[in-house]
Amino acid sequence: MNFLRVALFVIFLIAVAVWKQWIPLNIGSLLKPKPGTPSSPSADVASSESTSNSQPPLLIDGKSVISVASIRDAYIVDGDSIRWNSMSGPVEYRLASIDAPELSQPYGQRAKQYLQSIVAGKELTAYQTDVDQYGRRIAFFFATRPGHSDVAEEINAKMIADGYAWHAVKHSSNGNLNSLESNARAAQLGLWEHMNPVPPWEFRGRQQQQRLGSAKLSP
Repeated sequence: MNFLRVALFVIFLIAVAVWKQWIPLNIGSLLKPKPGTPSSPSADVASSESTSNSQPPLLIDGKSVISVASIRDAYIVDGDSIRWNSMSGPVEYRLASIDAPELSQPYGQRAKQYLQSIVAGKELTAYQTDVDQYGRRIAFFFATRPGHSDVAEEINAKMIADGYAWHAVKHSSNGNLNSLESNARAAQLGLWEHMNPVPPWEFRGRQQQQRLGSAKLSP
């Protein structure tokens, strides 16, 4: 009887360990290869920037990946922006499918600090899907700890799941990200401690209107 209890306890511990490894990678369930491409993301990850068209592209959140880069020592600009000093010069990244509070908004600084905390000491893999109007690369980021390349965290989705960013529905229709935001809101995580936080796109719109109004009043 004691042996059976020990065996069941060991099985339970193994199951918990496996679950802890599985859940971070599947938090957003975004990474899906097109038919005919390797099922493992690592098969398409280069040690430096890659724009090779030798293989059909991966799909993330319904968008084709146009380049992949492995990044160390990234500089966190704010809750949804990263700067990386590549061999060819500085590269600006914007986290895809999310929108974090502006630095001057409530939780803007905390969103930046949280992003710093979850990427610190880790290697980032950036899957670029687009370029925005400011020339920033739009990308989905996956983070791994040194020596643990088999366990990755979806950084974009984690920012939403832990209440430090909105799902940018204008640029994404991913139902999993909607669910992550709803769960964070219900649990009052992060910025959802406040009843009605102002979405950053509304905040930026108000600032633009104020600037236009000031310009009209100036002589």
